[in-house]
Amino acid sequence: MTARAHRIDDAKADLAPELGPGSLTWRYAGDLRLFLVTAPFGMLQLMHPAVGAGVADHSDFFVDPWDRVFRSIPEIVGTVYDSPRSGTATRVRDYHRDIGGVDHHGKRYHALNPDVYFWTHATILQGVITIAEVYDGGLTDAQRETFYQEGKTWYRRYGLSERPMPADYAAFTRYFDDTCENVLEATESARWLAGQLGIASGLRLPYLPGPAEAVLRPAIMSEYRVITTALLPESARDRLGLRYSAVDRVRFRAAVSLIRTAWPLLPEPLRYHPRARRGMREHAALGEG
Repeated sequence: MTARAHRIDDAKADLAPELGPGSLTWRYAGDLRLFLVTAPFGMLQLMHPAVGAGVADHSDFFVDPWDRVFRSIPEIVGTVYDSPRSGTATRVRDYHRDIGGVDHHGKRYHALNPDVYFWTHATILQGVITIAEVYDGGLTDAQRETFYQEGKTWYRRYGLSERPMPADYAAFTRYFDDTCENVLEATESARWLAGQLGIASGLRLPYLPGPAEAVLRPAIMSEYRVITTALLPESARDRLGLRYSAVDRVRFRAAVSLIRTAWPLLPEPLRYHPRARRGMREHAALGEG
């Protein structure tokens, strides 16, 4: 690397916002409402041809889709709340080193291709923004920009090329919309997941004992379908054949109102993922800046 390149990298590091107790990312990335956005933004990941192929070729997603969720979320949360010196982000990145192959278009893909990896990061960023926008009263334009700049710091922790990363929030929005319109498609993985959203789904819910799960599944899956379809871009809903009716809109607004009202009443420890709480405790104990 040239001396000039080092100076540019040093300048980026000086300007990059920190991820810590004062950041918007710290406030929202470990919020347990992230499970309300996991399905729609996970769906957008799966609709990318390379991601859809990687999941189909290199996981047991069709047998146990929850496994991907419950393995991935704690580690992704850890990339924010663990100390950068912990190596969490590079460990997450390296889980993907052997994920590659040929997609159904006959094109070679690899999970660490920056265009592919940044898209998965972009869906996570947009999911966290959605928590703030939909379930927590919204963000100002300045806060959206701040959060996106923090998201760039977050992405840099993975140590991959920044080439696909838009410069600012406006450019990120254009990138996200363009990808949804012109890159995403109804991959096998995405179609399968979309088919599991109905009340007749055979997808078992985790953690609930058998009798309770059988009784609660129809109601829970019905609401989850409404939330998922509401948060998907219209182009994605159309490609996957997911309906979103006027009744669904009323149900979604009611669900959002209930969550906004009830969430602040919960004790703070119940509002954050255990991995986030652990990181907060360790940060406080070490007195990190």
